[in-house]
Amino acid sequence: MHLIAAVLALTMACQWDRSEPDAPPKMLPPPAQVTPTIPINLDDAPNIILITIDTLRADHLAIHGYHRETAPSISKLATQGVTFMDAVAPAPWTLPTLASIHSSLYPSEHAVVGAKTRLSASVDTLAEILQRAGYTTIGVVSNRFASTNYGMSQGFDFFDDSQIVGHHEVSSPGLTRIATEAVATVGDPPFFLWVHYFDPHFSYVRHPEFGFAEGYNTQFGDTISNANVREAFGAGGVTEADIAYAKGVYDEEIAFTDQWIGALLNHKSLQSQRGRVTVLTADHGEYFMERGRFFHGEDVYTELVHVPLIIAGDIRRDLIGSTVTHPVSLTSIPATLMGRLGIRDHEFKGSDLLASTGESVPNPAFAEGSHLWGRGNTNKAIVSPAWKLIQTPSQETFELYDRRRDPTEKTNRYSELRTAETESLKQALINFPASPALDPDEAKTDAETLRQLEALGYVE
Repeated sequence: MHLIAAVLALTMACQWDRSEPDAPPKMLPPPAQVTPTIPINLDDAPNIILITIDTLRADHLAIHGYHRETAPSISKLATQGVTFMDAVAPAPWTLPTLASIHSSLYPSEHAVVGAKTRLSASVDTLAEILQRAGYTTIGVVSNRFASTNYGMSQGFDFFDDSQIVGHHEVSSPGLTRIATEAVATVGDPPFFLWVHYFDPHFSYVRHPEFGFAEGYNTQFGDTISNANVREAFGAGGVTEADIAYAKGVYDEEIAFTDQWIGALLNHKSLQSQRGRVTVLTADHGEYFMERGRFFHGEDVYTELVHVPLIIAGDIRRDLIGSTVTHPVSLTSIPATLMGRLGIRDHEFKGSDLLASTGESVPNPAFAEGSHLWGRGNTNKAIVSPAWKLIQTPSQETFELYDRRRDPTEKTNRYSELRTAETESLKQALINFPASPALDPDEAKTDAETLRQLEALGYVE
């Protein structure tokens, strides 16, 4: 299967390249009139690529021990950089996590935690700081929550959201084409490219060329969505075969997306004499009935907040091919890139992950639960190498998990296992966040926006 997938990927990439002469590239609009104010040596500055993948559980990748090679392009990228084995998403759904990745703020700090909120224009984003340093900034996205409506286009010279096509559609090919066409128009300045891939998000659509979902006797069809999961519950429940099949289709979605990530990274427009730093991560994970639920949102358990994180390319040579096992937060991505560029004139929080991969262990990572429409109990978690503590303030309850003996967080030990370390974590969690919440801007939620959210599978 690995060889077949590799051949398919190569064939796809070659066919795509051959079609390029017939498809003239899009031209960038006139760049924003931003005079560089952050001094860096642009001649030596690397191109920066940020790839975020929607709904990608870390434990469905071979680099995290999965039994299938669902993502050979991601596995290859891991050999070219450092893999963070315990990366924690700050939220269990797209909008708050993306706002955190771009701002370095946790959800309760940037306050972008619902469909009616957008990232405040007063917040400096990664793209804005890079733009001030002289980078050409390009964003190509495929999720409504990654769009201008939610403040995610701040600081981008070129921003395309034409591939927000709904959860039943396939967006990776068009997304990749637009990204490479945009990069091809950049001249001498280094570029920052953000691409947000959506296809692993439900609904899950078969890609039978990978064969991961073959041979199951299941009540689900070729597309697995909210609707047919609800029908299955109403018809007597979801079976083990249903769950295995759903995971197989999800794995095919990952493999399909991975092909296009490979095509992106190998495309001629992204090859340059400059160095290149690639950051690859995901916004959140997914449930497959581990806690009686499908899909994602609300909770801060490992299935939803353990995500991949790779930083590869033009980084310290001793980090190439290495792994980091202690918890890290995706909120540290901006500070890490600032450290790589030697930019100190910024206010990003978090750790420089490329400078703290040795003996020193960064601060614990946090995650915060929320729901698109504000339902349910909000909760928050602190993650250390040994422990995970979850607090549900509205119910005044805590859950404590021994991560070394119980990595899937099945047994709450809070009432029986209390140590000085866990009490210290409890105080840190109670006091989190230390910073007051910002006032978020208001996102448009007119009838058309709500229709588009519903098309993506988000129903109020």
